[in-house]
Amino acid sequence: MNIRADSLHFSTRARPGAPDCATFRNPAGAARRTQAAVVPLAGEVTAVVFDEKARPEGAPRRRRIEARLEGAPVGRPFLATELELVSGGLRHVLMLGRRAEEIAASRMEITIEGAPTAGLDPEWLQSPVADSSALIDGLAEAGRRRLLRLIMTTGASLFGFSDETGYGAVTRELLALQGGLRQALGSVCPVGGAGVVLSYRLPKESGRAEFRTLVLETRDRIVNIKGFETCVEETPRGYLLHLFCPGRLPDGAELVALADTPLVLEGPGAGHEAQSLVPWMARRDAHAAAWLEGLVAAWADRDAGAAAIARELGASGEAEPLIALQHLSATSQGLLHAFELRDGLGLVRALRVDCGGESREIDLAGDAAVPGLRGGYLPGLSAAGAPAASWRLRLVYRSGRVHTIHEGPVPRFDGAVPECFSRLGREVAAESIALARLDGAEAPARSIVERFGPSTVRPRLSIVAPASASGDILRARAARIFGERQAGQVELVHHVREGAEAEAARKRLAEIHRTYGIAIKLVTLIGAPGPAAALCAALEAAEGELTLVLGAEVMPASRGWLADWLRCFQAGARKAAVLGGTLCATDGSVLDAGGLVEDRGALRRRPVGIPATDLPGGATAATGLATCDCAGFTAEAKAAFLASRRSHPDPDIRLAETIGRLEARGNAARTSFRNLFIRYSAPGAADPISAAADRIAIGVVARAGEGPETARGKA
Repeated sequence: MNIRADSLHFSTRARPGAPDCATFRNPAGAARRTQAAVVPLAGEVTAVVFDEKARPEGAPRRRRIEARLEGAPVGRPFLATELELVSGGLRHVLMLGRRAEEIAASRMEITIEGAPTAGLDPEWLQSPVADSSALIDGLAEAGRRRLLRLIMTTGASLFGFSDETGYGAVTRELLALQGGLRQALGSVCPVGGAGVVLSYRLPKESGRAEFRTLVLETRDRIVNIKGFETCVEETPRGYLLHLFCPGRLPDGAELVALADTPLVLEGPGAGHEAQSLVPWMARRDAHAAAWLEGLVAAWADRDAGAAAIARELGASGEAEPLIALQHLSATSQGLLHAFELRDGLGLVRALRVDCGGESREIDLAGDAAVPGLRGGYLPGLSAAGAPAASWRLRLVYRSGRVHTIHEGPVPRFDGAVPECFSRLGREVAAESIALARLDGAEAPARSIVERFGPSTVRPRLSIVAPASASGDILRARAARIFGERQAGQVELVHHVREGAEAEAARKRLAEIHRTYGIAIKLVTLIGAPGPAAALCAALEAAEGELTLVLGAEVMPASRGWLADWLRCFQAGARKAAVLGGTLCATDGSVLDAGGLVEDRGALRRRPVGIPATDLPGGATAATGLATCDCAGFTAEAKAAFLASRRSHPDPDIRLAETIGRLEARGNAARTSFRNLFIRYSAPGAADPISAAADRIAIGVVARAGEGPETARGKA
């Protein structure tokens, strides 16, 4: 630039941020004007800085300061303050919503109470642009605190705060210049919904870190936090700062405490697990515990969570919640549970179940104070079926406190109704058992297959039945088969559990084979598989093209049944993969004749108890669903049954699901009245919970859209 030799005279003096500065005066002897420094803060934010030796005697505490750029007022946004220097003087800081390049290239005149005091002129020799240290160097501690507070509160509000504009970087640079100490978060304790207590271990140089200003800094804003409270706890290792912040803090934010030495405090995030305030308070000293109790009491009337903490703090030992586990068993997908809880003060919110990294909660809110047995089925735990699944059950208090009541393995659900479930409401018990049975993944039964008279050709029909019936029933059934012309096309497959019963069955079947010459297989089941798993093992051993499944004491009612049975399969091969017979009692009354009707929301069978003589002769139309007491399978139906998605312990539930899948492909199940089968023992009285559970289970299968006929089950 061009500078006239007589245009400026200067004398050396301290300049903000630099050791050598100049004070300029014009040659006419006008009042001296200090050259200001220009400090770029952000893209559109610039600070203009100059020092004053001392406040003029008699000047007001707050003086009017104005700036004109090229003769015109700088306009808004504009912010000015004065800060104390170590030397006793004052530093004036003006923050303008202009770019630093624009200000440095323009003439600026700054007046205090109307008197020209400082300025900028592009023709001056020395560049006015300085770095951030020009703001800080030489400031007294009080001045530093006021500058930081100004920039992080009023300045952020006035000029906008974000990393995109660069203003966020300015605050971090100033914090670093002022020796801001970064502190990792030690613990997080929610105070209900009122707020959160954050704890930090303070460095020795920070002392007790007393402060009155706290700001929250995120990527795009700074918020001045109001209503915060602090307590400093003295420990053998130094000081602990306990900070209560009302409301919810966003993840990933930082807190800045404007103390003598600024503190940059890590805010809560995903990596910080919240702790319960009550047990955490027990580890605090008397001063900190009293502060926390007062804090909780102050919020108890305004926040339900804080009120719960206050109740828990005031509870004596006898008022503590007590829980007694009555039943726990696991399926492949969930947990069947029953427990008694005594919680007179209503301190408990939920029972948390953890398994294999998954976590679910059983809500106890609203009824935890009511004594009595609670139970049900908790589904949706895919890790429950893992061989080494380890369980943890924890009581979750309304205060956030968590107390473990069980940790370790849980036995597998065996399909039976736990005895304690009789004390639950029948509806709750039945639905829980139904869902648990539907989720019960039975392991394939281990078995040993023995043959009596091995057949040389593949049999046309395999008759599968338990070997647990009396010897008379086993011999009578074999006689009915031997009396048919097609007896040579039949094999008998009996299944039985290992032990004394298997030894007795082995002797009887060997005798039957010697008497009638029928090919027989005995499937001995190892362990204690459920009925469905046992039937599947026998079906695996059956080699017939067709399969007839009968109950332990079920047999054909009259001669000629076998030819008719095979003919029905042949006639309906293209549309029926499952064929059911009609079960009658020994007196001729119908036990299972099909047809379900809906009665007040429940499925009921009809007709029931009619004499066999009233059945329409020769009827072959579909009248109901087959059950595993009397059901014929094609090879397709057998494969579908073995591949069923429902490993339910009741084979009829598995059959219902299979029929639904087959019907979706156009293979409807049907029954025929022409061929009657007789059950030679009265069915035992079904457990009402178990019977209701089976009805619910079939309904669940039907609602899952696996076929319309799956809604027809046992009534």
